[in-house]
Amino acid sequence: MKNITYFFLAIFCIFSNRLFAQDTAENYFNSGSEKGAAGDFKGAINDFTQAIRLNPKYAEAFYSRAVAERYIGDYNASISDNSKAIQLKQDYPEAFLNRGFSKSLLLDHKAAIADYNKAIQLNPDFTIAYYDRALSKYSIGDTNGAALDLDKAIKLDNKYSEAYYSRALIYFQLNNFKTSIEYYSNAIKYNPNYTDAYYNRGLAKFSLLDYNGAKKDFDVVIQKDATHSKAFYFRGTVNFSLKQFDKALYDSNQAIKLDPKYAQAYWQRGIIFITALNEEKKGCEDLQHAKNLGYLKATETIQEFCK
Repeated sequence: MKNITYFFLAIFCIFSNRLFAQDTAENYFNSGSEKGAAGDFKGAINDFTQAIRLNPKYAEAFYSRAVAERYIGDYNASISDNSKAIQLKQDYPEAFLNRGFSKSLLLDHKAAIADYNKAIQLNPDFTIAYYDRALSKYSIGDTNGAALDLDKAIKLDNKYSEAYYSRALIYFQLNNFKTSIEYYSNAIKYNPNYTDAYYNRGLAKFSLLDYNGAKKDFDVVIQKDATHSKAFYFRGTVNFSLKQFDKALYDSNQAIKLDPKYAQAYWQRGIIFITALNEEKKGCEDLQHAKNLGYLKATETIQEFCK
């Protein structure tokens, strides 16, 4: 009887230790998840490491640590942890996605695409996997493949502002400015604070000679980000086209103030001084400055205006 009692006590101790360890691993995992959500990625990594120490087969802990490692820029460690998560749980689309993303950040886009392919194979409705694969395809010159993936992402989530924006960039690259404007508009519709979408829509409108429409978009960009030197530059270009020369000069000045090495802004201000404000000396000084900064077009303009 005594031996039987000892036997059951031993079994109880074994299982209670396992349960305690598992519970502690879960606690560390939950703590790490909370820290990661709060932006404390190093703290999260420490907690996930403790969870893995207590449960070396904890696939979700490896995956979550990989996510935190990616956020702090340790992409190789992230790839390694995602691989461990996949070894423990082969049907883990999120781990394939996250590993692919880390590979893309290391510019290994072909390897990233292979991981995205696997993620999509495991989850054919994995919207973000199509989006991330599109970005990698675009990076290696597969514009058509990228467009198809973005179309699929939009089909799966018709409010996916980033997918609309990226699709618009491709249309813009193909000089299909009208359609690019439609996609930028959808990006803005679902994310009204999407500054880059306003900026690029402004460029598309400018390309179609819709100066007033472009100006409105650049106005929004500047309202949202008063340090956006390119928005000031292109609004200056629009104002020059609308013969609002004082406003064009102001915008060029702001662009230069924000970026003192902005060669095109010096060139534009030089043109304004010479052709609109009859200040040839100031204009030629700006053109020379643009040339010194490496803007090749300035050489031709100097030959034309600065005898």
